[in-house]
Amino acid sequence: MIRAVTLTAQGCDRSTAYHQANKIVRAGDALWVTWLSEDYRCIVAEVAPDGRVRGEVPVSQGFDNHCGGALTRTPDGVLHFMSGSHHLGFIYRSSAAPMRPESWSLPQGVGATATYPSFVHDLQGALHLAHRRAAADSATPWGVNWTWKVPGEPWRKSIGLLRMPSPLYTYPTNALVAAPDGTLHLLVEWYKTWPNNICEARSVAVSHLERTPAGEWRHTDGRPVRQYPVVIEDCNLLLARAQGNPRPGNVALLPDGRPCFAAWDQFTGETVLAVRRPDRTWQIADLTAGAAACDPGHLFNSHPQIAVNGRGEILLVASRAPAREWAHPGSRIVRLASDDTGRILRYDSIAPGAPGIPDWLPNIEKPAPGVYPDRFHLLFQRGNRGEGCINTARCEVMLATVE
Repeated sequence: MIRAVTLTAQGCDRSTAYHQANKIVRAGDALWVTWLSEDYRCIVAEVAPDGRVRGEVPVSQGFDNHCGGALTRTPDGVLHFMSGSHHLGFIYRSSAAPMRPESWSLPQGVGATATYPSFVHDLQGALHLAHRRAAADSATPWGVNWTWKVPGEPWRKSIGLLRMPSPLYTYPTNALVAAPDGTLHLLVEWYKTWPNNICEARSVAVSHLERTPAGEWRHTDGRPVRQYPVVIEDCNLLLARAQGNPRPGNVALLPDGRPCFAAWDQFTGETVLAVRRPDRTWQIADLTAGAAACDPGHLFNSHPQIAVNGRGEILLVASRAPAREWAHPGSRIVRLASDDTGRILRYDSIAPGAPGIPDWLPNIEKPAPGVYPDRFHLLFQRGNRGEGCINTARCEVMLATVE
């Protein structure tokens, strides 16, 4: 089993959420990580190679358990931080010396009615942000906004990039990754809420779009985007399920630049690996049976996360439990390694804590463009879920290394 160490026992019950956000950055022989504390402060910490926390700095104050932060580090060595909000606006700060509180820039507001930051940089030092955008009324569909910032300039006005297929609540995923040539990849789920509860709110399909180095957004099949916001009728639909509920995790890139992601169907438990072929079609491999053979009696019960190592293997981390219930008391974190066809090469789990105390909300390190480590760091939380978005539940923040 894989060993994990405790970084803090004072995390909230979404301390390592959500999977769109990178929360781990390498800095020489150490790490910078961020988590959301029990009093909803976003903490940035420096962690030694042995897992010892060398120092902590509170960088922003949230107001509920959806306010966790995101980190990225540009080639000039500056650490950039985006603090999540829950339907309000994000806070952006940066620092070249993160453990000195006075070195952080003054907070800047970014985005509007924003939740779930996916925050990356390209090799030219530009910052890119995608987030869920809520609507001001019950008649307007929610969507995904994107904005960017080039070095030395302010944040650009955000663009309404996608519009969901119906009004009311939505959870679109909005996961970003940047390629070495400046191409930006965006993964979304088309989440639909039916009025008057005539049907369960769910994801009906997944789509992938990309922004070229020249600044043009394209569909996954190469067609240019002609109209904004993009709607479901214009997109290539991946994992379209008439009765299912496919919930993707993050998006990663293979060494040859092809995007890939994993998704979990919340209704059926099916978990798949999706890899784009050179001809821009997608290969979908079912991981469900292979994982069950390695881990009898447990089922996937959350969005999976992936990363690609230096050997070109795809590492998938997720929580599994005796039932599909999210944050099930029996949840534990597993890691499987596969090739790009979905063939499982290795399978292991992280040593759990006390019985009845779940390990959940894994968040794997998302490296800089073109970087493919042999090992990846992984945050997750250990502790029971609280009720609602504001509660007194306390979780441990755990750190592990997977390969």
